[in-house]
Amino acid sequence: MFPATIDDQPAQYLDQVGTVFARFDTQDSGNLSYGVEIAGQRYFVKTAGDPADPKPISGFERRERVLRNAAALAESISHPLLPEYHGLIESAGSRHHQISQLRLVPRLLARRCSHH
Repeated sequence: MFPATIDDQPAQYLDQVGTVFARFDTQDSGNLSYGVEIAGQRYFVKTAGDPADPKPISGFERRERVLRNAAALAESISHPLLPEYHGLIESAGSRHHQISQLRLVPRLLARRCSHH
């Protein structure tokens, strides 16, 4: 359903394919996350954030490694209580590659996050 690679920044891609209903951009880690609705389904999308941002506790390369590790873990396990994992998207539209993880947002969380 989702491409393995995109040419745009993650935020631009999400605006093109759906409606962003939440943005989580005040995390100390530097990660940027989004709640996005695409074709009637709500997803949580986590990215490694802005490679040029000097403020986060973790550097961009570390944030990227952590996301890749989480993706590998998500691919290796499945449980009815875990959000459905939809894969990793590489973004070539930046100085560094950015990656995004897509997870289906559980219904209860989707209701609590419906602000933008």
